Amino acid sequence: MDDKMECSSEEKKPDADGGEEGSGEGSSKSPSRTPADLVEGPESKRGKIESEGGSSSSSKFKKRSSSGRRNYRKTSKDDSSSSEESAPHNESEGRQQLSDDSSSDSDALNICLGNDRLSSSSSSSSSSSSSTSGPDSPSGLDRLKLSKSEVSDGHHDEEEEQPVVLLKNKPSHKWHMAQEITARQYGTSSKSQVPKLFTDRFYGSRHAVERLELMYKLEDHHGCVNALHFNESGTRLVSGSDDLRVIVWDWAIGKKYLAFESGHRSNVFQTKFMPGSNDTLIATCARDGQVRLATLSSTGACRGTRKLAEHNQSVHKLSVHPECPEEILSAGEDGMVYNIDLRQSTAKKMVVVRENTRKVPLYSISSHPLDQNEFCVGGRDQFIRFYDKRFPKQIVKRFKPQHMNEPKASCQVTCATYSYNGAEILASYNDDDIFLFDTRHSDGADYVHRYEGHRNSATVKGVNFFGPRSEYVVSGSDCGHIFFWDKETEAILQFMHGDENGVVNCLEPHPHIPILATSGLDEDVKIWIPSYEEAPALAELKQTVISNTKCRLDERSGNTESFDGQMLWFLWRQIRRSNATRVS
Repeated sequence: MDDKMECSSEEKKPDADGGEEGSGEGSSKSPSRTPADLVEGPESKRGKIESEGGSSSSSKFKKRSSSGRRNYRKTSKDDSSSSEESAPHNESEGRQQLSDDSSSDSDALNICLGNDRLSSSSSSSSSSSSSTSGPDSPSGLDRLKLSKSEVSDGHHDEEEEQPVVLLKNKPSHKWHMAQEITARQYGTSSKSQVPKLFTDRFYGSRHAVERLELMYKLEDHHGCVNALHFNESGTRLVSGSDDLRVIVWDWAIGKKYLAFESGHRSNVFQTKFMPGSNDTLIATCARDGQVRLATLSSTGACRGTRKLAEHNQSVHKLSVHPECPEEILSAGEDGMVYNIDLRQSTAKKMVVVRENTRKVPLYSISSHPLDQNEFCVGGRDQFIRFYDKRFPKQIVKRFKPQHMNEPKASCQVTCATYSYNGAEILASYNDDDIFLFDTRHSDGADYVHRYEGHRNSATVKGVNFFGPRSEYVVSGSDCGHIFFWDKETEAILQFMHGDENGVVNCLEPHPHIPILATSGLDEDVKIWIPSYEEAPALAELKQTVISNTKCRLDERSGNTESFDGQMLWFLWRQIRRSNATRVS
């Protein structure tokens, strides 16, 4: 909030790109770099600028203006100067104009000093459980209400909507480029820097998150891209799509390394490099209920695929663990969890997830990164369930937000994932927010953090941590944007347009450096790198958050079944894929 409002002596209007007038041709500011600058040489860029006459690209993914300007408002100096230029014609008009000027002075002062007034109210939300969790926390509907601030203009009072999430304090910067480079050059560092390497400190910095921008698109799929996964070294990226193909990318140069038919009969939902296989084994699952394994040669060819297991309904997620390189866990909409051992001919039915006597369709499964025996699942109810592979018939514990105890609560878990050390679990709920739980808490514990502003309704949407120590939370949204939150303060730090067709589903952070791969309804994979020179203006963030919140409230008030839309969504995707197949 602090870095989004500044005072200026002159009013500046934002242009269509979220920048301002005067930032185009003729401006004293240097033009911003385009995504092609990251891969093109100086000569190609010079020729491109000369041929285009310095005009900016109309692409939806062009870079933010490098001027770094914010939204400005008139100050008292502007109002006083304008009043001197147009003097009142009579005494009553003069009194009226004086009243208007005074109110403008008050508005400008409130804007300049508003951060101090808001800090006390938002500081409580930056703490962990005391501000956002526990039995006394507000209900889900109350949390969606917008904060109202009355603004007086001398004639009447107006209410300005301000989403509560935008009032949260952002964390202070802890990474400074000059100091880090100097320390690296001379081999000196403070005691606080010893445990982490230079790259880890940069990866976990607010600076890296705020400088993310689109590097390029990986284009070769002919359908929605539903699955992304980096290999252990981070040199390869594998993707799966509605076109039933699997593609291995050399993402660093933006080229396809290998593509092959998955062997599935319907939408591919998950692709995973098997640990310890030297990238020669890739596990996949799909809407047809099958779990398959592809074997690749060292020369970059697919030797073939084979079926490992088959659920009675769709399989959305797989889980692999580096300490068990021969095992795969799969979770399906039939409520089953399979333990697949590549050394055995048949898969083992390990868990049937039930609530009372009803089977719970599953959308997510994740393994504890430091404990090969623990895993969690989430699906078509409010619970995140934890299991031990050694005693699979007994639930270790269950978590859910306490406000979902209401009888009419119909939120469901679309994704749940562990943090880097397994101490936390992150869960995204459809038609609700993202919640962080402490896995060290006992059964039935409430969440400790809540992340608001996005919208999760149309698809089975993913969520993930970002940073080597899970410092940030990243999620896609039905509005087509990518949201980044600081894990501790819950403040939105980054907001990027990530999908032209409207929904971002998959977010895959690089295992070692601050690179993010995303996909959604577009038929491509987008690679984001921290190359932007200035912090983001977040020009459309406020209106997007308000729109997402109102859409969610409208859906709830209509008493619609949340996953009726999901079935229509899958039908539309299937028709789209069938049409694309006929055309090709």
